[in-house]
Amino acid sequence: DLNRGLRCIDSYTRRCMTEEERAHFHRLYQSTTQVIKKLCDPGPYQEGRWQFLVHAPCMKQVNDDYEDCVHRYQRKIGEVHARINEQQRRPANETSSGNDSELRTVCCSFRDYLTCSHRIVMEKCGEQTANFTKDFLNQMSFSLIQAHCENYPHGSDQCEDSSANRHCPRCLLLAAVAVAMSLYVRRSA
Repeated sequence: DLNRGLRCIDSYTRRCMTEEERAHFHRLYQSTTQVIKKLCDPGPYQEGRWQFLVHAPCMKQVNDDYEDCVHRYQRKIGEVHARINEQQRRPANETSSGNDSELRTVCCSFRDYLTCSHRIVMEKCGEQTANFTKDFLNQMSFSLIQAHCENYPHGSDQCEDSSANRHCPRCLLLAAVAVAMSLYVRRSA
């Protein structure tokens, strides 16, 4: 149940995050929460739910191919996480203070994930389902992209080499939001 998942996330953020981290997380996660509520709650989004159900069978068929997009994205996020952990273990005078490189890695990897998902659905399900999926994922990720990733469009020079080693404490939060979205879409298809 998606609403139960939202309650779980809410509970986790209350127990495990500071007020500032929680506020930032909720700003990032706002569009995802809104889409889930629209899908699950009775109201004007019923047509959207119907459209989702129309496209779901084909989206389910491409799940294995879609997993490749998810795994590639999760691998990149794991690399960011490892670099951040390594930076945090070093004395403060040995760590880099910049965070643009890790943020760029998270954003570019997420944009790659969105593009990969669209391409797979386009190849297997056709343009109509691919466009539905793209719109759905764009709605889910709007807050994240608007808050942090607008400067990193897919295929741009900024996303060419996003593997430099920098320290970015908010990148883990961004990664958590993005991974949660990818898992939601993967499981709901």
